[in-house]
Amino acid sequence: MPKPPFKILALVPYRIYPAQMGGQKGIALLYKYLSQVCSFQALGVQSNNKPTEYELHTVISDSRWRYLNPGLFWL
Repeated sequence: MPKPPFKILALVPYRIYPAQMGGQKGIALLYKYLSQVCSFQALGVQSNNKPTEYELHTVISDSRWRYLNPGLFWL
């Protein structure tokens, strides 16, 4: 089945792979389904194991400071 022309990029700022808990499993299954019906990629933290169903780019740091940019306080 050809994939529709739309694309989705998900931002995942926490570890979901390997999926162990309910929320992780729900997100993993949602992303697996989305990858079957459209062009799907995700950006995630470096501690994620890469799934085989879609492309997961592990570019976000695992540090707790990933949500905070101290440089913005002095602007």
